[in-house]
Amino acid sequence: MSIEMVPFHEGEKLLDWVGLTRAFEAGHKLPKAEIGDTFLYRGKDTLLSRAAWIDGMGIAVKSATIFPNNPQANKPVVGGGVNLYSDADGSLEAIVDFHLVTKWKTAGDSLLGALKLARKDSRKILIIGAGTVGRSLRQAYGAGFPDAEFTVWNRTQANAEAMAADYPGMKVATSLEAAVKEADIITSATMVTEPNLMGAWLQAGQHVDLIGAYRPDMREADDEALTRSRLFVDSYNTTVGHIGEIEIPLQSGVIQRDDLIADYYTPEKMQRTSDTEITLFKNGGGAHLDDDQPLHSGGVAHALSPLNGRCQWLFAHWQMHKCGKQSDANAEPPHGGIASIGVIHPPAEPDTKEASELMGEEDDPIEGPHIPQPVDMGDEA
Repeated sequence: MSIEMVPFHEGEKLLDWVGLTRAFEAGHKLPKAEIGDTFLYRGKDTLLSRAAWIDGMGIAVKSATIFPNNPQANKPVVGGGVNLYSDADGSLEAIVDFHLVTKWKTAGDSLLGALKLARKDSRKILIIGAGTVGRSLRQAYGAGFPDAEFTVWNRTQANAEAMAADYPGMKVATSLEAAVKEADIITSATMVTEPNLMGAWLQAGQHVDLIGAYRPDMREADDEALTRSRLFVDSYNTTVGHIGEIEIPLQSGVIQRDDLIADYYTPEKMQRTSDTEITLFKNGGGAHLDDDQPLHSGGVAHALSPLNGRCQWLFAHWQMHKCGKQSDANAEPPHGGIASIGVIHPPAEPDTKEASELMGEEDDPIEGPHIPQPVDMGDEA
């Protein structure tokens, strides 16, 4: 049995951020897939597995391990893998680099939210958290807002300075409050359990992008931030009832379910209505997004086909789309993807944040094989 491998570098060089957001949009117009999550805990350690099954297309399973104490042994906090299985007989057909899917799915999800909800003239972008995800956000937002000025804040300033050194022109904030007040877009990728982003700091017209919280006990923004904002999520099914950022204020009565205006499956509502309102988007990091990557503009799968002529794998948010063998090399590629017998439809809604996603605020040296140097996830404020 031949199993295809999609390594990080081979996949990344064929992707672009704006094209990926278009793939996500196209994917949310397709039928939803069946999604299932399992969580196992051992103290601070977590095993999260997410599966998506699209009948007639295939099965994808992504597993992530989060071991917060690994840095003490000079090992990364987050590990995992993505397996793709045949819909016909269940055989393993491909293994995709975990960090490739994680990086592009996470930051691409947030970029799509910002392109829909942030003011079009947004120029000042604040990144909270100088970890691996923070760096991915700098790349993604830099593509979506090419004229923007970037600032990074991290509790451990040395880590913020190290990140800024890799991106000419990026500033380092010493005061989070002051940096928030000056920004047009605030994107936060930290692993805090208690909020470090205060609603009292927010200004009219801002867009807030929250990535870090993925467990029921985690929040990055306080109650006032939510009550002052129009609220959006990438998926209702994987944020409501799952992530503390949304569930805690729901349970306490601070917000109501109807205050969540839209997710990606209701695109007609996912929009800003004025230049003065504050929009807040919760990136839940779900499985359905991995399936959208194959629809990436320009035909990511088509570009990946040289890796193996037998079949092609398109990847977008959360699981990956299996295209299968080409039945007609001259056929019209679906949604800009590759010609194939079928395209895996995006698994239903994105699920609770994939295990920490190499985020910020823990001072953890997180790195994958694709990261040239140790990069922390940030610190816990």
